Amino acid sequence: MPRSLIVLSFDALATSPLAAYGCSWLETPGLCRLAASSLVFDRVVAASVSPHDCLSGFFRDRTSGQSVAAAASAAGMTTLLVTDSAEAAELGGEAFDQCVRIDSPSGQTDFALADEIEETRFARLLAAALAHRETLGEAPVLLWIHSATLATCWDAPLALRTADESAEEAEFGEEYGEEFSEYGDAEPDAFDTSDVDSAAEIEAARESTTPPNFCLDEDADPDLTLAWMAAYGGQVRAIDGLVEVLLDSLEEGPECDLVLASTSGFALGEHRWIGAAAGPPRSPRLHLPLMIRRNGSPPLRSPHLASSDRLAATLLEMVRGSEPQGGELSLLRDAAPEQWATPPDPLLPILSTVAAGAASAGDFGAGEGDEAIVLRTSPGWFYFRDADGQDHLYLKPDDRNDANDIADLKPEVIEQLYSGGGEQPASQDAAR
Repeated sequence: MPRSLIVLSFDALATSPLAAYGCSWLETPGLCRLAASSLVFDRVVAASVSPHDCLSGFFRDRTSGQSVAAAASAAGMTTLLVTDSAEAAELGGEAFDQCVRIDSPSGQTDFALADEIEETRFARLLAAALAHRETLGEAPVLLWIHSATLATCWDAPLALRTADESAEEAEFGEEYGEEFSEYGDAEPDAFDTSDVDSAAEIEAARESTTPPNFCLDEDADPDLTLAWMAAYGGQVRAIDGLVEVLLDSLEEGPECDLVLASTSGFALGEHRWIGAAAGPPRSPRLHLPLMIRRNGSPPLRSPHLASSDRLAATLLEMVRGSEPQGGELSLLRDAAPEQWATPPDPLLPILSTVAAGAASAGDFGAGEGDEAIVLRTSPGWFYFRDADGQDHLYLKPDDRNDANDIADLKPEVIEQLYSGGGEQPASQDAAR
């Protein structure tokens, strides 16, 4: 009999705020706990800049055409999709035995901050999913929980957005900045360059319930970026606390595997862009988290470059309990430590990310530059040719946020990436 499997997928969950991916400005103990018992993939790249297309690639393997839900049903599992996204329900609902959609924030703008984590939309989504799972008893189940709240509704308690400030005051005292300033005694307001309008904008960002998608002005107050980071971090903190609740519930029940994935990243000020679909599709939007927790399997990290489209093949292997078939490329095949001894070829494989159609139905907005002609990633490089025909090249994995464009220095690399195909994800035109 197959083990139960829970897939927890998000729109707009970036790697940048996750400690398991090297974040130092936000604590995420729940997700660290998950990572500590999981196979963590360091370099998963979005197969498309469209979250809708990426989710489609999660639900169904593009190589074999096999639906994850259909394979789970064939293996004797009850399949259940619980989501707050109308697009996710439409995209995958027919393949599941049951599809439960809770109130969706799509199109709504009058959100209010929750007083407690338990009152957030994601908490209600998770509670509904666990309640429906409980009604199924101990029978094996594929429970897929998809949340769009990071891209559509920020309702985490304000205390989670200001937790870092509270911690600093508790550790150093409220007057720390004045008493121990490295500048010594300064004239009043000598270092205060903010005006009233800037202060109001910062406060509005800190308390915003609507996720941003815009470019910061060149002379924007740095505290504005920090305020948006804090607001996004509060949402991630809420998710983190609820993931701990989920992990506790799994320890009390029958054996169950857990997968956490995201359809898209989120820009947090890199290149002055803020948002899930803001600006040209660079690495902060394309680098995705992926953790796979399997009972009985040791924790590992995979440094291998992989397309997000390979998640479906991985889930198919997990629900079937057998080797991949029909050309499917399960990520579990990359998880053997013996494969890590051989240094990767900087130019192979070459993965293509589909940029066209980013503003199609189901996405949460089109970002400027989403019409880029080419988006390609290899183990050693990230390359894109923008809408103006300009080439951009970044060294990977060192230049995580594409800070240093060296296109002028490596024309031979650009030529190979532009003309190369490598391990290209299956065409997404066929899926549309």
